[in-house]
Amino acid sequence: MKMKHWEHPEHYFGKTYYEYYVFLGQSRDSEPLEQSNFNVALDRLGGESETVIVARSWRTHWMCGWIEVILVHESDEEHIDIANDILDELDEYPVLDDDDFRMREDELEEEET
Repeated sequence: MKMKHWEHPEHYFGKTYYEYYVFLGQSRDSEPLEQSNFNVALDRLGGESETVIVARSWRTHWMCGWIEVILVHESDEEHIDIANDILDELDEYPVLDDDDFRMREDELEEEET
């Protein structure tokens, strides 16, 4: 799978990101797997920078409360390649880091008890 350029969502009134590719996202309701993959992928990209950003929409989405999306600027070929490789990896196996994922599952289980 390859990333696609950001598109203007219907009923969206925030900042636009036409020059960015959409990589991965998470929301208030994300499960441990999505949270883990989001954070591990962002770490593999070296965190946020001038060309790798996390677009955040807080308390603005009626369905999921907040969302975060990792975006990579179209000029950053190195990080585009890394992100696309990560997406290919996720096509083969849904977990980027088994230890991180298990830790998040354990934390959730402890919170629920």
